Amino acid sequence: MVGEYARGLELSATLPVLTSEDLRWTGVCLFQQGQVVAASRQLEQAVLSGCAGAHIDLAALWRSRGQHEQALAQLLRVQPESLSPLNRALWCRERGIVGYELGEGKVAVLRWLDEAWMHACGAPEAVQSSAAHAYGLYAARFGEDQLAVGYLEFAASLAHPVRRAYIELARAASAAHLGNVQEAQAILERVDCGDTVHPALGGLLAYHQGQVHRIAGEMNAAGEAFTRAIRLSREALRPNTEFHATLGVLALATATQDRAAGRAALARARSLARTPRDQAFLNLREGSWQTSQGDPAATPRLHQALLFFQDREHGREAVWTGLHLAEAQWRFGEPGAAQSTVQGVADTLASRTAPLDLRAEMHLTPTVFTYLQQLAEDAYERQQLVPTVPTSLPHVNLLTLGTAEVQVEGRGVRFRLARTVEVLAYLRSKGGASLAEVQQDLFPDVPPAQSKSYFHQVRLDVKTHVPGLSVPYDEKTRLYGLRLQDVRFTWDVESLREALGDSDAFMMTVVARPGLEFLRDADSGWAAEERERLRRWVTQVGLETMDGWFRTGEYEKCIRLAERLLPLDPLDDALHEFLVRATLEVRGRLAALRVYQSSLETFEREVHDVPPSLRSLGEQLGPHVLH
Repeated sequence: MVGEYARGLELSATLPVLTSEDLRWTGVCLFQQGQVVAASRQLEQAVLSGCAGAHIDLAALWRSRGQHEQALAQLLRVQPESLSPLNRALWCRERGIVGYELGEGKVAVLRWLDEAWMHACGAPEAVQSSAAHAYGLYAARFGEDQLAVGYLEFAASLAHPVRRAYIELARAASAAHLGNVQEAQAILERVDCGDTVHPALGGLLAYHQGQVHRIAGEMNAAGEAFTRAIRLSREALRPNTEFHATLGVLALATATQDRAAGRAALARARSLARTPRDQAFLNLREGSWQTSQGDPAATPRLHQALLFFQDREHGREAVWTGLHLAEAQWRFGEPGAAQSTVQGVADTLASRTAPLDLRAEMHLTPTVFTYLQQLAEDAYERQQLVPTVPTSLPHVNLLTLGTAEVQVEGRGVRFRLARTVEVLAYLRSKGGASLAEVQQDLFPDVPPAQSKSYFHQVRLDVKTHVPGLSVPYDEKTRLYGLRLQDVRFTWDVESLREALGDSDAFMMTVVARPGLEFLRDADSGWAAEERERLRRWVTQVGLETMDGWFRTGEYEKCIRLAERLLPLDPLDDALHEFLVRATLEVRGRLAALRVYQSSLETFEREVHDVPPSLRSLGEQLGPHVLH
């Protein structure tokens, strides 16, 4: 339940005889590792051995393969009233998710998920996180993005790394739908830069990246992301993700009038649609495609999709479909019906408690957009629909922790000079510097004329490769500094500092980084000093954070953070002690002894000495410790 699936399989292999519960959890670990056939066999054996809870996991397995009727049949073989609170929570959670896929409405689905949440309250934290994640995810899918935020944040605070990555994807989707594209991009970057490995994660991450690119109007990047999502989800046997990514490709083909790509995507999407909900989404995108191709069959198809989304209270999708239906009605000679449909869309938006970003759909409904632009500024329909088409600035991201790179909209920039990133980080940290300061701090051993030339080449390198970013000279202050024009600029060091006041945000930020060593390949005196200062600062904040968690019994969080910080500061005895103590609380004495032995070997190998406090802790653990 804590996401250590490989470790679970290792432990299973050491057991001489597997009980029905052992068979179940072995099957779960196999499933989460992508071994679907072996997982199915283990779970079936668990059921035959009398493990009722294994039906829940078999249902999840069937659902992941797009077999939702079979998933529901598995759940109905169990009387939920007879289950433990833990299994009752998991059963209700799965029942709500399967119901959603089979086309059940908002009230029914959220009722099941609310019941799951109620039963999870007395269960382990992993189950609480799972229930909160499901409620937040599906509340968002019904358009309740603001309601979802609290559940997703709670779920993330308790989640193991694998689940946390999926929660982050749900948060990114909600942010994008609300029009916060920059926030969505930042979240997706954290997931992409993280080291979480799970069979289905890559495809889903790529799909959400495609969606955000499409909202931002970055069609080429969206196409690449959707294509990657299709390949990865196919490899991971996740047909639902492949289906929606294929619909993304179809939407792009509609926008670009790529007939061949559109027909291929449509044929594949039809073969993947398995539920009434799938069919509704297919009708939406196929209807939009037919409109672009001049096929009047688009109108009844879109009307059918609209009825489905309205009946199931999918307000967001109803708005999208209404726009496309109005476009079709105008194209095929029904202007009165089109205006009435636009009025209905405006009413739906006015009834929402949260905004909705319509840029991606407005790209595909030019007649509707032109009509709205021609209305009076105080017209109801224009006020409701046109303000939901915000603009976004390109994102420039300076990365210096674990890697040294500048990214523009998620793509790495290939600078001509090796030290351009270091110079940018220096100027950002200083807020501006004179040429003499740059030469002294970054190029002390280089002849002045040569270092001056190099610095000015860096300025040209930046201006050439990063639109909106430059290094001008200020005549008043006589300093060089960074200038940002029409871009959103972030620096991973500043993001880490901003997370300081929130322990969970600090944890998530640290875990999401590929590394924490500042400009590890830079050898200037300034870089070395910053590297050491940042190491001490992060370690100290981490120790203070773990101290609070340890006092409140949040030992798993202590373990995760200590494991993440030790590569940064492998000889900090306090980090080693936290890891040993927290492991003892959660995983028992033998696991704590193994961690202690590893710490002991690190100190003896690196400094030929062991801190007295750490050695004393080892003695408290009891005998059988190798000194």
